Amino acid sequence: MTEPVKSLRDAAQTLGGHCWVERQIFEVAGRWVPLTPPHPAKLALDRHSGHSAWRAQQWEQRLPVLAGVDRPSLIQPPDEGWRRSLAALGELEGTPQRLAGLYRVVLPRLAVRYRAHLAASSPSAEGPSRRSLHIALADLAADSDEGDDLLVALLDDQVSVQAAAHAAVQVESAFLGPAPFT
Repeated sequence: MTEPVKSLRDAAQTLGGHCWVERQIFEVAGRWVPLTPPHPAKLALDRHSGHSAWRAQQWEQRLPVLAGVDRPSLIQPPDEGWRRSLAALGELEGTPQRLAGLYRVVLPRLAVRYRAHLAASSPSAEGPSRRSLHIALADLAADSDEGDDLLVALLDDQVSVQAAAHAAVQVESAFLGPAPFT
């Protein structure tokens, strides 16, 4: 979750974190497109990957100019949980698993992050960012709904249901930390 923004530097780090997450989603989902069998999911992943690229550009454009700070250096993972989770997402094999990780874990968590940022932001000081947050939330909701519908259509037996559930647990668990040895 995003903490309330307290300074221009905090705002820059928050926006840089948003940009980093969206770039990672763009790259991961984009890599999956040629690996996905012909199916509406292939087209959705391509489209949604493009949406993430567009949102990343929005956040990059909103990065403030800070004295002595290289703007690209602000584009960092929000925290280690996001780094681990998106790495786990990128390692998933199979369309149901990938859709479950993306549409049932990552995009909903990103929406929570954006809503927290919106709640903590100042309407007068962060007008452009707030507008981008509203647009991004609507975009994420539409993409999540479409992706979840596609996932449900693929869950046609116990094997696919269990594989998708396991993938969602893997990606969600990565937010908590490295898996303990069992």
